[in-house]
Amino acid sequence: CPSNVLETAHPFACNIYSLLFLVYNHFLFLTFLSANALVGGLIVGLIAILSPLTLGSGSQQTQPMISGVMRGEFGYDIMFVPALMKSFSSAVSTHFGFVVGTILPMVFIGVALGLGFYRWAHLRQRQSLLRQSLLT
Repeated sequence: CPSNVLETAHPFACNIYSLLFLVYNHFLFLTFLSANALVGGLIVGLIAILSPLTLGSGSQQTQPMISGVMRGEFGYDIMFVPALMKSFSSAVSTHFGFVVGTILPMVFIGVALGLGFYRWAHLRQRQSLLRQSLLT
């Protein structure tokens, strides 16, 4: 309670002042958290629209990614985009206060980058074999 209130007011008024001060600060804190969560949610939602593989922890998306790359459905460039988007999405989520796991997003990023490099190396090998067969 401010010193000028203590000198002139009843102790009950000081308690009301303290209670109003706490409610006001709590309201400001919740408003800040709500705005913070809104901005973070919008950014993560936009990332999810651009790259749907980044939704969730990544454990459900890894198996379809692996089988898709092995069947030749995905190119190497398609695998690098979800890895970058997932790392950005995890960073944004952590920055804006969302509870985010660390292990499964890292596994997802590692799998996506590994599949992208695998696909890139596989295409390079096929191109060099094609060039050799054309030269002979």
